[in-house]
Amino acid sequence: MKTNYWIKALRIPTLLLSFTSVGMGNILAIYDGYFNSDIFFLSLITALLLQIISNFANDYGDAIKKTDKIRIGPERMVQKGYISLSQIKFAIRMLVVLAVFFGLILLYVVFRYSLMYFIFFSCLGGISLSAAIAYTVGKKPYGYRGLGDIAVFFFFGIIGVMGSFFLQTKMINIKNILPSICCGCFTTAVLNINNIRDYVFDKRYSKITIPVYLGIQKAKIYHALLLLVSYFCNLLFFILQGILFYHYIYFLFLLILCILNAYEVQKKEGRELNSVLKQMVILCFLWMVTFAITLFYNKVL
Repeated sequence: MKTNYWIKALRIPTLLLSFTSVGMGNILAIYDGYFNSDIFFLSLITALLLQIISNFANDYGDAIKKTDKIRIGPERMVQKGYISLSQIKFAIRMLVVLAVFFGLILLYVVFRYSLMYFIFFSCLGGISLSAAIAYTVGKKPYGYRGLGDIAVFFFFGIIGVMGSFFLQTKMINIKNILPSICCGCFTTAVLNINNIRDYVFDKRYSKITIPVYLGIQKAKIYHALLLLVSYFCNLLFFILQGILFYHYIYFLFLLILCILNAYEVQKKEGRELNSVLKQMVILCFLWMVTFAITLFYNKVL
């Protein structure tokens, strides 16, 4: 059924990453006493549209370059011929129009009395949109040159969290750089597992990713470091916020999950990593939920 192919092309689990990024920025804003539901929903819709554009563009770009002829991950709808190149290209164009539409409404709601901020965030939105497409599309896609991890870290971490917080508060809280780093590291870890899984075929088709550049074993160490940095940045944030240890002792549960995930990545290869990849996406979401519980549990006591 055609609808089913489009649903698969959405890669719904990846949308949790956009939700986590925007959600974390809004959690921090609520903690500081700021929240506007219109801003939240418009931010979320815009972020999800950008993620879907990236997913569709990834499907389109890899099909054009024929790097997805053999896959051990989920099927690519364009490469398999379930969705044509012209159809996915048209869908991307329509989604770009929607993303610009909702993005401009968001900026009007937030910055209608500040032209400088409106222009700045419009430019930032334009860069985000370009990055979503240029990951695998074009003559020199940055996802083929080992730059995907940097882009994911900044757009899902620093920009996603700090930007969402700023849209709500019109302020910058320097301490929020720590949970931004956490979010960036967790989402980069998702990409890294994906790239470790696809290492053999990415190397065959000259798609340079961190695992191709470093080698499998170093990429697995890199994965463990991403989780370690994320966890300890989170603990440092709690300490700076003056949260007492016994208010977040159950946060150790997340450390156990991180250790288990790093262990699974060390032990598994290829197709076996599909289940670990799903675990990592869920782990990102659980981190956001656990973070929120810890913050607000401390605030009400």
